[in-house]
Amino acid sequence: DSISMNYHDAAKLALKGIANYHRNEGNGGPSDRGVASAELWLGDYRSKGLHWDVIQFNHGLHDLKQAYDKDTDSWGAHQLALADYKRNLEREIQLLKKTGATLIWCATTPVPNNSSGP
Repeated sequence: DSISMNYHDAAKLALKGIANYHRNEGNGGPSDRGVASAELWLGDYRSKGLHWDVIQFNHGLHDLKQAYDKDTDSWGAHQLALADYKRNLEREIQLLKKTGATLIWCATTPVPNNSSGP
């Protein structure tokens, strides 16, 4: 999830000597990118020393994005329909389960009710 770009360095430092902390390069983006990129991000996890013990994942805010129409002063549909979002997460979970790692779903970043952003 892109939010981890903000705390990656601090988390890596805090876990030094305790755990190896890694995140995908760049922005994880929406759930369809997670499905398309999961195997690339996981790497050669079947090789000795390259396995995953724990995988935390999230795609919520990207899929919830809405376009704003200035002419009608209204927000459009979410970037991805809820049914598609659910299908993508189920598919990604199946891909991540292949690693044997403990999976941790992180609920989407809270958005205040008074948020005026997309």
